[in-house]
Amino acid sequence: MIKNLIKESKRDSTPVNHFQMTSQGQKSYFDFSAFRQAQEVRVLNLTKQSGWQGRTLYDARITEYYFTIRFLRFTYNCFRLREYLIDQLNTILFPQLKKLGSCIDSISIEGLPKSEDILELQQKLEKGEIGFKEAIDLSRRF
Repeated sequence: MIKNLIKESKRDSTPVNHFQMTSQGQKSYFDFSAFRQAQEVRVLNLTKQSGWQGRTLYDARITEYYFTIRFLRFTYNCFRLREYLIDQLNTILFPQLKKLGSCIDSISIEGLPKSEDILELQQKLEKGEIGFKEAIDLSRRF
């Protein structure tokens, strides 16, 4: 009898997997909505510095101000990437091409806004000189 009690207590104290619980007709205690919310918050935190919007998947989870700041950060990073690539072409590639007889000295782009323009927009937004819509509209013109 004692052996049977030990076997029963061992069986009852063993953790049960999720698939076993549903096959036994018991309720699963995993909260999918809480998991998804935690995952979305994690992605937003990881992409905070770059300003990536998650292709607007997370708009319902952030305020309009935070959305605008993230949008301006992302635009700023895109402009910085463009400036970096042009700078690298001018410092690495074109000197080598010039040695080979190329007539192209460097690339310069005129008429496009610079990353500093986006920083000015962000500062104006933070000071309250422009609104959210105006900041987004001005940055999209760039």
